[in-house]
Amino acid sequence: MSVTVVTPTLPEREDFLLRAVTSVRRQTLRPQAHLIGYDYARRGGAAMKNDLCFAAESKWIALLDDDDYFYPDHLAS
Repeated sequence: MSVTVVTPTLPEREDFLLRAVTSVRRQTLRPQAHLIGYDYARRGGAAMKNDLCFAAESKWIALLDDDDYFYPDHLAS
């Protein structure tokens, strides 16, 4: 199964983003890609998610906000 994880963030939220990225790296099913978009223009999370989803090349997309994280078997289940 091919899946891309999409994470929008803001430049000042690096601490949150680190935990999210770490949770993606620990997945038992590795994603095809993890796309991270920095919202420098303050357009909002929905606009960033749309842009990142259009850039994804996999069959499936998993949304992960920068202040959230996945359990290790999230993508596999």
